[in-house]
Amino acid sequence: MTKLNSFVLSKRSKETPPSGIRKIFNKAMFLEDVIHLEIGEPDFDTPQYIKEAGCKAILNKYTHYTHNAGLLELREAIADYYRSTQNVDISLENTLVSIGGTGALLLSLLAIVDIGDEVLLPNPGYPPYTSMVKMIGAIPKYYSLKENESFLPNIEEIENIITNNTKVIIINTPNNPTGIVYPSNILRRISELAEDYDLVVISDEVYERLIFDNLNHYSILKFSEEGNVIVIGSFSKSYAMTGWRVGFAVSNNVKIIKSMTELQEHVAICAPAMAQKAAFVALSESQEEAENMVKQYEKRRNLVVSLLNEFPNVSFVKPQGAFYLFLNISHYSKDSYKFAEELLLKKKVAVAPGATFGSLGEGYVRISFANSEENIEEGVKRLKEFLMELK
Repeated sequence: MTKLNSFVLSKRSKETPPSGIRKIFNKAMFLEDVIHLEIGEPDFDTPQYIKEAGCKAILNKYTHYTHNAGLLELREAIADYYRSTQNVDISLENTLVSIGGTGALLLSLLAIVDIGDEVLLPNPGYPPYTSMVKMIGAIPKYYSLKENESFLPNIEEIENIITNNTKVIIINTPNNPTGIVYPSNILRRISELAEDYDLVVISDEVYERLIFDNLNHYSILKFSEEGNVIVIGSFSKSYAMTGWRVGFAVSNNVKIIKSMTELQEHVAICAPAMAQKAAFVALSESQEEAENMVKQYEKRRNLVVSLLNEFPNVSFVKPQGAFYLFLNISHYSKDSYKFAEELLLKKKVAVAPGATFGSLGEGYVRISFANSEENIEEGVKRLKEFLMELK
């Protein structure tokens, strides 16, 4: 009989480290007067009409299970949104409501990827991509996003790393951590590549409504005719609903959504009913407050760009969406974790170390401008002081 004191954590658990973003955030929690530029969370509150919809849903007995794939009215609203904004032919059968965008991402991988399959990931990229791929026993392989190429995917490089074991390409637009929005020609070429090699594209588009400079968001759904695309979406960023945990998946392949729905039954059963009802109201009613948030993010983007343009020996690509700027600080430090920790301890400014996003993130820090203009100005001022002291 195995003794309790001989209990050992799984290899999977040991090989899934905490995010470097959270390492900095957790250290910052024990300090005072910290300017938080590390966390990717809206500083706005959920709009009042959405909160009231959630409360009303509870009173109206939306406190029980829904269909595993989500409330029919919410799924239809999601499908209608993509029909109207992306001109794609989908219906509610092409949609699944999940526990946040991360839930949809994990279900997508579980539905498509087998142990030993290869999944192509961006480097730098959102840290859970690698963690989830490893957790399910698949193999992550990386394609580069380089500053001198505007952090856009290089299609030839992606093609060169495809093997007979490759199953999925993950892309992310607008991008975390770079803030870059992928143009239509890049998305069309990725779609063509996936069709040529019989691959599935998982497109993380959770920031798709946070776009600046009058640019358009193009979903790769527009360019796929083969039924091999899964789009990951979320209400968290667009409506400041991070704690409500409502995300979704949209696919032009109904069989994929059906499989994800069956898997969700064994993982979470369904997203919370009252949160789904609130999400339906968020998507169906006036978008004025959500659009005002985007205007504020753009003002903050402009502010942080203007301030950082004055810095010596740093560089960046101007973000076009999301609320992140990926700052090249390699002139000052080759160790982004050490840089972030010292900046926090000495100047009380929290930023995300670039290395947590992948090997090509080393020498960078991610600055989140999901904070007030006053805090951004003060945080960048302290950052400049820190760089001058390093010099």
